[in-house]
Amino acid sequence: MGIKGMELKPCPFCGGEAEEYSTTGSLLSHMTYWTIRCKTCGGHGEITTHPKSATEAWNRRYEPPNEPLTLEELREMVNEPIWIVFDGSDHPKGASHWYLFHGYLSGTYVVTGFIDTWKLKRSAYGKTWLAFRRRPEEEK
Repeated sequence: MGIKGMELKPCPFCGGEAEEYSTTGSLLSHMTYWTIRCKTCGGHGEITTHPKSATEAWNRRYEPPNEPLTLEELREMVNEPIWIVFDGSDHPKGASHWYLFHGYLSGTYVVTGFIDTWKLKRSAYGKTWLAFRRRPEEEK
């Protein structure tokens, strides 16, 4: 729940639960600043001087559709987190989770998971693996 019972939408980055966050400025400025942030990934919204404005900004943000990324969109995600879903043929089904996308190298896309680095075949995209900006709803 946000300020005065206003409902907070889930995080647009990971779908996690959001919370209010405030901090007081320096000795020269005693203003309190407010934002909404995700408890899971730490993503945050607009920083404002009024809690209601922070909640409203968080709830009205643009959420692009979470369709699988095209290869062109994927190329633009260098050093960004992506959610990868595997069909189970190249990687075990259920290995779907967040990866950091590093880019394209010699016919493969290079990603880093929690433990190791993977090279995923470009030719297999859409066949054995797909990448998303956010975790798909059906996987939550």
